[in-house]
This record gives sequence, structure tokens and C-alpha cells, in this order.
Amino acid sequence: MTPTCTAQMRFKNSEQSQTKTAAFTLIEAMVAMVIVALLVGLSVMNLAGPIHQSTFNASAQRLTSILQRAANSAYRNGKRYEVIIDLIEQQYVLREISSGNLAEVLEEEIIDITEMPQYCYISYIEFDDPQEDIAQVDEETETLQAKFRAGPAGWQYGGKIVLLDRNDNPYTIEISTLSRVVKLKRGDIPILTSKRKEKVPF
Repeated sequence: MTPTCTAQMRFKNSEQSQTKTAAFTLIEAMVAMVIVALLVGLSVMNLAGPIHQSTFNASAQRLTSILQRAANSAYRNGKRYEVIIDLIEQQYVLREISSGNLAEVLEEEIIDITEMPQYCYISYIEFDDPQEDIAQVDEETETLQAKFRAGPAGWQYGGKIVLLDRNDNPYTIEISTLSRVVKLKRGDIPILTSKRKEKVPF
């Protein structure tokens, strides 16, 4: 009877050993899954910044290209173009001016409409001529718009458009009456503005 009891004891020990091994493997698997999840989370967080910055750069460059397109097209074909920037709706429109009424935008004049993405915000616009309004408010449509017009001779007036990225870092798009080249620069770049006669001693 003793050998039988010994055999049973050994069988039970073997069963307990298998149970412990299985439980240990499950714990290992759970720990490994947690570590993998943490690593994935960290990598996503590290990639989010560059992805958002890349989106900002592409959007800022697109607005710069639209302004450049207006200047180049006006020079090549002798027509007039206008880029209308809506600061409330955060969007801009490129149109070819075909009528004498500049306030009216005809549907057939519109070449492009683009909305700014979440990580590229139009902060403010400043013109180089103090006589020009920085923006025009339309109470009926509740819009706040700034308009840059280009003709065969160049820009009607210059100025700057200040954009903010997701970290509120400023970037400036410069539009100059002295050049057809539209420039995108890092930072909030001051522009040269003309002064009114009464403010210039002579």
C-alpha cells in the first residue's frame, strides 16, 4: 500500500507543478502586454508632435502658395486676383476679379476655397498702409475678413499674416508691394509700414 500512496503523492505534486507553471506564464503574458501597451502609447505621444508640426507646415505653405499663385497669375495674364481670408471661419478664398464691384464675390470667380486645419490658426493680419483697414466686418454674415489684391503691377498693398502652430509659436507670411515673392518666415516678423503725413515731421 505504501508504493500506491507514494505514486498518488507524486501525481498530485506533478499536477500542482503544472498549475503553477501555467499561472506563471499567464502573469508573464499580462506583464508583457502592459509593457507593449506602454511602449506603443509613448511612441504615439512622441510621434504626435512631429505629425502635427508637419500638418502645420503643409497648411502654412499652402496659404503661402495660394498668395504666390495670385501674384504670378496676375503678372502672367494681366488679370486681377484676390485672396480673401476669413479670421472667424478660419478659411481663405482665391478668386479672379471679373467685375467692378469688389465687394461682391461671384461663384464663377472662385478658384479655390480652403479651411485651415486644427493645428494651423490664423492669429491676425496687419497691412503696411495705415489707411487700409486691417479687416472688414460684415454684420449680416458675421464675418471678419482681410483681402489681399494682386494685379499686373503687383500687390495693391502689402502686409503680413501671422499663423500660430499647436504650441502657439508664430509664423509670418509676408506680402510686399516691392516684390511679387511671398515669404513664409518663423516668428512674428515686424513689417515696414508707411506713416501718415501728420506723424512725419518735416
